[in-house]
Amino acid sequence: MVKAFEHFDQKKALEVLVWIATRKKNADQFSVSKICYFADKWHLNRHGRPIIGDEYRAMEYGPVPSCVYNLIKKETNFIKPDIYEDLERSIRVDPISTPNARRKKIIALREPELDYLSGSDIHFLKESLNFCKGKGFAELSRISHDKAWKNNIDDKMNYEDMVKDDNPHRQEILEEIRENAKFLAFVC
Repeated sequence: MVKAFEHFDQKKALEVLVWIATRKKNADQFSVSKICYFADKWHLNRHGRPIIGDEYRAMEYGPVPSCVYNLIKKETNFIKPDIYEDLERSIRVDPISTPNARRKKIIALREPELDYLSGSDIHFLKESLNFCKGKGFAELSRISHDKAWKNNIDDKMNYEDMVKDDNPHRQEILEEIRENAKFLAFVC
């Protein structure tokens, strides 16, 4: 089971978070989670690797990238000190006044450092942002309850389940995922 990718980079995850917050009006932890998930999944199917490579958890309302979520919550136990300093200068997290007090609005305090994102990363982030635009909470939750979400083990989602069954490169991608899993050193 491959839960996350070998070279998880907190700085890149932060730049993705900032990128989304600069482009998504009223970004919150739910919308960020779904944008990250679909972008990672589609990039994996097209290029054989996700953008972030975070560990996705199958939560009640769909996949949640656990390290990105820790960045949003500013969980100091899981964030490298230098990244935490950058995080403080990069985003502000404010409560959203809704009946669901757990929702938080994510506000970018700077532009993303695009050197951390490839052209294909940005392409699929834009695709995912556009896909999620106009869809409500219930619809995004329903759509994200896909095969990978359903096949979770102890709430941990498997990247292999994110690869489409009809992907003509499925076997190659699965072999690459499994090969990378040998060297997995996931820390958040």
